[in-house]
Amino acid sequence: MFITHDLATVKAIADVVVVMLRGEVVEQGEKDEIFTPPHHEYTDLLLSSVPEMDPDWLETLLAERARTGKVSSFIDG
Repeated sequence: MFITHDLATVKAIADVVVVMLRGEVVEQGEKDEIFTPPHHEYTDLLLSSVPEMDPDWLETLLAERARTGKVSSFIDG
């Protein structure tokens, strides 16, 4: 058993997931089932708080800067 609010970690290590709110089970099942919509509104809230990692973020940023000619103000000093 692993207890956390971090659904990114749950997704990485769990096979079966139980989502609880105020001590009550609101959703439970196999990981693939729980992470596939539709979700209970509390599960949606937990999932919306998980940051999405974009491995292409730097290339996307540089391409956007090249396209627009804009550079972030913190770099301009």
